[in-house]
Amino acid sequence: MSWDSSYRVISAAEAEQRFSLAGQLHFPYLAPEHQHETRLYEHDWHVEESDLMVGYEREEPPYHVIVDGDLTVDGEFTPVTKGPPTFVLVRGNLSARVVTLGGSPELIVHGDLTSDAGVLGDSTDCPVGRLTVHGHTRGPMVLSLDGFVMDLRHPPEGTAVGEADAFVGTYPVVGVREALRPDLFVDGELSLEGLWDDLSSGGPPPLPAEYERWWTSP
Repeated sequence: MSWDSSYRVISAAEAEQRFSLAGQLHFPYLAPEHQHETRLYEHDWHVEESDLMVGYEREEPPYHVIVDGDLTVDGEFTPVTKGPPTFVLVRGNLSARVVTLGGSPELIVHGDLTSDAGVLGDSTDCPVGRLTVHGHTRGPMVLSLDGFVMDLRHPPEGTAVGEADAFVGTYPVVGVREALRPDLFVDGELSLEGLWDDLSSGGPPPLPAEYERWWTSP
């Protein structure tokens, strides 16, 4: 069965009735300007690449996503929105090689989030996005740039990197300049292109060895 044929489009009213989204999301998704198509995947899903997010590479993402189960992505899971906010709700566990969130998406994971290369949330030049994980967050790092909100209900098992006020919870947060590899900075500024390229391509880990020791992939 192909990925694209495995979902059902549901109305905002059905989404609210079944999943009570208004109490979970931090933007008014029921407002007319935010009522994009909502795609419901009603089972666990395992995909080789981040096919789920292909449509997000544009100024106005065309749909919201609900996965009523576990989502496993062998490659990069990358919801990127540069226009109005959209949401992805995973009602089970989310597992991916790397999770890269760009712009203003809102990702909610009811179970655990596991990422071999870590999690990046980058709201540079966009409205602030948000990641909420109700279970455990497992990976070498959780990195917030430009205020991307990281609402982790349990302390991450890797290194939290960014500004402390972008993280919801009580655990240590290391600054970007302190934590990331020095070669990721050009003329004193973090190279966003270099960071994204390393994470997307499976290049060198952004964290030096002294921080990577905090978490070991199973």
